[in-house]
Amino acid sequence: MQPRIPSGRPLCILALAVTFLLQACSDSTNEEAEVAAGAVGARAAPDFALFPSNEPKAGDTVLVEGTDFEGDCRIRILLDGNAAAPLGTSAIGKRGDFAVQSVIPEDLSAGAHELTAQGLTGPDCDQPSDNVARVDMDVKPALPVLLIDTIEARPGASVQVTGRGFCGDAACSPVMLLVDGAVVARDVDVGADGSFDVTAQVPAVDNAGEIMVVAVQTDADGETLRGFGDLIVTVRPGGQRPVIL
Repeated sequence: MQPRIPSGRPLCILALAVTFLLQACSDSTNEEAEVAAGAVGARAAPDFALFPSNEPKAGDTVLVEGTDFEGDCRIRILLDGNAAAPLGTSAIGKRGDFAVQSVIPEDLSAGAHELTAQGLTGPDCDQPSDNVARVDMDVKPALPVLLIDTIEARPGASVQVTGRGFCGDAACSPVMLLVDGAVVARDVDVGADGSFDVTAQVPAVDNAGEIMVVAVQTDADGETLRGFGDLIVTVRPGGQRPVIL
């Protein structure tokens, strides 16, 4: 018995199905190749971050770490776009990464500021490249500090106290200065830069040793600002009880 040969119509349908499947496979392969090629050719945009946070205080030192500054030889860090006074520069690694420490200026106003990482290129590594990244900062007010012109003093002696980081706005109160809990100066004027200088007298104390100096002020929002310092009170020779000179 001779094998039955299929008619022409089923063969045509089968051939069309095979052709369709082959074409679909070919299209899928081409799309995957295009995606892969695009992924290989794509380059991540330059970026950087601040550590420990984007909310430093004036005077703080921050660590700036960046990546994907490929093709550049150096980086410079700019505050509010000021290229004339960069906050720091650093060499860039072969993979486009860098790390540099920058100091936030002590006199920088609190509030919103922008930090820019600008890539540099060229024969002398001083020409700005197209690699630029920016990060917003919310600068917090610096904590008030006190500087005392001496480490040790006897009761009744005068000491010079300098304050920094206080409120220089007219809406803020004057400063009151206390030494070992006793008020030694009132209504101390604060300059527009947040600083003051005042001469204070060390009060009588019962025992020699370390005492605390405190400056107190109320800002425009009614918040209390305090700056602290230390002073060592010494006794007269022979261990006599300290008295006011």
